[in-house]
Amino acid sequence: MSSRSGPILGPPGGSGHRQGRPAPPPPARPVPSLGPAGPVSGMEPPPPLLLLPLALLALLWGGERGAAALPAGCKHDGRARGTCRAAAAAEGKVVCSSLELAQVLPPDTLPNRTVTLILSNNKISELKNGSFSGLSLLERLDLRNNLISRIAPGAFWGLSSLKRLDLTNNRIGCLNADVFRGLTNLVRLNLSGNLFTSLSQGTFDYLGSLRSLEFQTEYLLCDCNILWMHRWVKERNITVRDTRCVYPQSLQAQPVTGVKQELLTCDPPLELPSFYMTPSHRQVVFEGDSLPFQCMASYIDQDMQVLWYQDGRIVETDESQGIFVEKSMIHNCSLIASALTISNIQAGSTGNWGCHVQTKRGNNTRTVDIVVLETPPNTVHQRGL
Repeated sequence: MSSRSGPILGPPGGSGHRQGRPAPPPPARPVPSLGPAGPVSGMEPPPPLLLLPLALLALLWGGERGAAALPAGCKHDGRARGTCRAAAAAEGKVVCSSLELAQVLPPDTLPNRTVTLILSNNKISELKNGSFSGLSLLERLDLRNNLISRIAPGAFWGLSSLKRLDLTNNRIGCLNADVFRGLTNLVRLNLSGNLFTSLSQGTFDYLGSLRSLEFQTEYLLCDCNILWMHRWVKERNITVRDTRCVYPQSLQAQPVTGVKQELLTCDPPLELPSFYMTPSHRQVVFEGDSLPFQCMASYIDQDMQVLWYQDGRIVETDESQGIFVEKSMIHNCSLIASALTISNIQAGSTGNWGCHVQTKRGNNTRTVDIVVLETPPNTVHQRGL
């Protein structure tokens, strides 16, 4: 019995297989698929050397703190700095001007690469400790035309790159060295348009890089208290710009650092940059009325006192006579104030009343006449009408 052998079949150029036993298909190669989060399992990871540039781009373009959290009305301007791509970090300029802001923006709402911050023409009244923490790259800070009256020690702490600080046209009366602590690279400072009459020695001790200073105010008093500045400006090679004496009148309009030192004295007569009393004109009142007075003067010496007088006699609180005198108070390191109230005025209050400012370098007085009229019989006097 003979056996029949069939033809040998196989793919061209390959090894043959007998008919009825097809060749198995080649193993399939995994095809990467992309989902919402990127490649799914089965895709080979990118080479490690590619991870670093990707991370750098994410940091420069997408990972900046606060870039999307700026208040409405603020503008963020980014300009490339440097020539190579790695150095093309945006120069962050944030402008939040004329927005009625009552306080400084929280640092975590600002891009952490902010280089210029403009907060001018707002209603900011106070700078607290750490107001700008985290903005270590900030080079220019503009706080012009606000209502700032208090700057806490450490308010600028952390601004080690700051070069220009503008505090023009605020209500600053108190300044000391601790206010500027940490501003080791500050080059230019503008304090013009504030309330102080003088600057104490040591105010700029922490500003080792300072080269330009402006501090023009309408109350600036050129006396013995700024003698230190003449020496300091020469020793440190500081340029004082656009700052001239306002008081005393004999030195008015002279450049602060150009006045002869022998003219910077604290000798009498006392000339106060600001001194007023309200009411300031003759008062005609009826018996039984109440009349309040206020007196304010520039605070130029620690020994200053505000006293009240009637016809040359000192006036103190006397509840039985309806007279109340408030203790003198210092406001914002720039003004000393006191108040006097005469309640239930009687005929004996007629006379010359005065506010008297007394210091070791001299005295000054503001006065007003009071005339008390007798209330006619059978007449009810309605106060305030």
